[in-house]
Amino acid sequence: MIRIGIICPSEIALRRFLPALKKASDKFIFAGIAIASPEEWFGDLTNVSNEQTEQQQTKEFEKASIFGDKIFKGYETIIKSDEIDAIYIPLPPALHHKWL
Repeated sequence: MIRIGIICPSEIALRRFLPALKKASDKFIFAGIAIASPEEWFGDLTNVSNEQTEQQQTKEFEKASIFGDKIFKGYETIIKSDEIDAIYIPLPPALHHKWL
């Protein structure tokens, strides 16, 4: 069984990827989703307020909770997790290379 993690609670992952993954349930299992950390979302946090980071985290957590209970805080966290064997990246293609 291959444990799949998802970077980013995107609409395409919810509508297209998860249903396809469920159809292949004898080989794959959804193991969790990651939300971007404030550093991953904003980059340099020098000019970002605590309120902005809290709003970002709350919004992303709410979107991710639709996917299930296992939410990783940070893309790097899910990539390094021993609970994940493979990652689905529903980010825009220009951002894929950063997380490979």
